[in-house]
Amino acid sequence: MKELDIERGNDRTTVIAICDDDEYIHHKMQQYLTEYAEAHGEKLELVHLHSGVELLEMMQRENCPHFDILYLDIEMPQMNGIDAARYYRRRNQDCKIIMLTSWVERFKEAFVIGAFRFVTKPIQKQELWDSLTDAQNTLLGGTYIDVYRDGDLYHIRQKDIIYIMADRACTKIFSQKFEYRSENTLSWWMEHLDKRLFFRCHKSYIVNLGDICGIGKHSLCVSTGEKVEISRRRYADLLQAYMQYDTRVR
Repeated sequence: MKELDIERGNDRTTVIAICDDDEYIHHKMQQYLTEYAEAHGEKLELVHLHSGVELLEMMQRENCPHFDILYLDIEMPQMNGIDAARYYRRRNQDCKIIMLTSWVERFKEAFVIGAFRFVTKPIQKQELWDSLTDAQNTLLGGTYIDVYRDGDLYHIRQKDIIYIMADRACTKIFSQKFEYRSENTLSWWMEHLDKRLFFRCHKSYIVNLGDICGIGKHSLCVSTGEKVEISRRRYADLLQAYMQYDTRVR
C-alpha cells in the first residue's frame, strides 16, 4: 500500500471575499491565494470588495454570492470591519470571518461577531495559508475522511462525496470523478459524516444534500445524473432535511 494520498482535482469551489480599503492588500492576497490554489489543487473564487459599505450593498442584491470565507479589514473608513461583520452575520451564519488587522488591541472586539481567527498585517504568506486551511477544514463537509481506490488509501473531503451505497458488508463511495471503497458500514458513515450535509435516504444509500438535482417519489437525481433510491418511510424526512439545507446554505 502506498503512502496516504490526498485526492486532488475536486470540482468544488471555495468562494472567498476580501474586504479591505488597501489595494496593495488585495494584490498580495490575490498572489498568495493563487499560489495556495496551485499548491493544494484547490479551486478558489475570489471576490474583491473595498469597504464595509460595499459589502453590505452586495448583500442587498438578489444574486449575492454565498461566501465561504470572508477576509475582513477591521480599520476602514465609513464603516469599520466590526460593524460590517455584525450586519453580515445576519445574512450568512456559516461564513468563516477572518479579520485582517495590524492593531492587536482590536482582537477582543472581533470575538463579539464570532471571528474565526485573525491574520496580522503586513500579510505573511504562511499565516494566510494556515488561516485558509483551518477555515476550510471547519466548513460544511470540510473535513477529510479515508477511502480506498485500487488498493490505495486516499484522503478526500466529505463534501466531495456525492453518495454512498451499501455493497454487501462494505460500501462504495462516489465522487464526481471516482468510485472508492470502504469496509465501513452505512451506520458507521452516518456517525462520522457531517449531518448538516448528508442524509440516509434508503437502507442502502446515503446522499449529499448539496448534490441533489431533483427529488421524485421513489428516487432522487444527483449531480452526476445518477438515480438514488428513496425509501417510502424516509421520503418526508428527506424533503424536510433538503429544505433546511437549501434555506441555510444555498
